[in-house]
Amino acid sequence: MDTTEPAASIAPLDRQSPAVASLIHQFRNQLQTMASLVSLAAQRAPAEESRAALEDLRARMEALTIIQPEESASDGLLAADRVLTLLGHRICQLYDPDGRRRVGVKICPLQAPPRQTGVLAQIVTELLIKIYRSGADEAEIVLAEDGEFLAIGLTKRENAGESDAASGSLGELLLEGLARSLGGAAVRGGDGGVRRVSVPREAIGVDFTR
Repeated sequence: MDTTEPAASIAPLDRQSPAVASLIHQFRNQLQTMASLVSLAAQRAPAEESRAALEDLRARMEALTIIQPEESASDGLLAADRVLTLLGHRICQLYDPDGRRRVGVKICPLQAPPRQTGVLAQIVTELLIKIYRSGADEAEIVLAEDGEFLAIGLTKRENAGESDAASGSLGELLLEGLARSLGGAAVRGGDGGVRRVSVPREAIGVDFTR
């Protein structure tokens, strides 16, 4: 006998309930513990390629833990600009704790739903990974309104060989998939690497009026 209920009859998850909040908190703590273990593994990895892969994994885990459930406003939107700016600072600290490179992350005033903010966080993380793996000493990521679109662009002020510019690399594939998940597209530059992600603002429910 099939005892499953139709999907439409299942009540939506109440993120504000104590039980759900506790579960989310535990999940975040577990991710942070895993990120610490990944960091230790990276320090002990004998090969440079292995260390780089583990460091990138840790950065991606930071993007998954950046959003706090209690940060949602009454209308369900997050201060996405503050979340993404904090994330950018964390990622820069991971790759360049001494601040030797001039890497900037500029986010326009922006509110967005939690899920969409989470995807934007992953996009910003992937672009930052591209910067640090390229060897550029000076670069900038800018997230800004572009008409009916939200554009996240990468500008490097110094020509450097990209380690992941080729089509089919993990970073490039992730950027393309993340862009599609928001109804947008990843735009490649002359070197074949993704330089810009453009997503329709209405489709992701962002608000620039704050």
